[in-house]
Amino acid sequence: MAENGATVTIGDVNEAAGGALAASFPERVAYVRCDVTSWESLTALFAAAAGNGPIDIVFSNAGVTGREQLLEDSYSEAGGELLPPTFPDVAVNLTASLLVTKLAMHEFRKHRRGRLVYTGSAASYLDTPPLWNYCAAKHAVLGLMRSLRSTVPGWGDITVNLVAPWFTLTPMAAALGPRWGDRPANTAEAVARALVFAAVGKEWREGGVSGEQRAGQPVNGCAFWVGGNAIVEFEGPMRQARSQWMGDQLAAAVADGQAALGGW
Repeated sequence: MAENGATVTIGDVNEAAGGALAASFPERVAYVRCDVTSWESLTALFAAAAGNGPIDIVFSNAGVTGREQLLEDSYSEAGGELLPPTFPDVAVNLTASLLVTKLAMHEFRKHRRGRLVYTGSAASYLDTPPLWNYCAAKHAVLGLMRSLRSTVPGWGDITVNLVAPWFTLTPMAAALGPRWGDRPANTAEAVARALVFAAVGKEWREGGVSGEQRAGQPVNGCAFWVGGNAIVEFEGPMRQARSQWMGDQLAAAVADGQAALGGW
């Protein structure tokens, strides 16, 4: 799903970019206008996609930034009372991911297969002032992926992964351009490569993120950081490093507790 809320559905995933595929096979590309914050709009989108056969891959990609009012004070004209802040962007950056998850898993469980990929952000891991609401929402999307990754394999050949782009050269990042300067930045193409791998890639490490995944299985539970066009998987190393920041005894207790609760 694009940042403007529109959606492009492509029949097959291959090494070509989506635009090249659309140019070569226009009859295999459908455009459906969609409001990702609307359940009715999303159900219509998924119905249109399912009309062409089982849905194999869903990218939950919608994201916006706007004026952040969390730390701005506004007062009522009548009594001079402090007014509550508004968070309209949270509906796109978080609630939409929950709605997409519901619909994607509903479709995937019908056929016992599917790939769900979230677009998180560097803000899923790092503090990013002054984007307070955006940062909180993207942390939540990472938490959503983590909360699902131990569950979905029980429903069939189903996986969830996340891509976390750092500064990327898109119109949405234009306002931060002067602050970023000439530091290495992502191209949209590099982020797209990470998205495609998250959808169709195979686990290249014995143990994977959970410690129990086999090399060669579809990647699941991964978060692919994209920075300066370099792609690094974060979740596996973070799990392996628990003993370094918890200590061996606490890390072992946490691993045992997580296993008892059904998580990683």
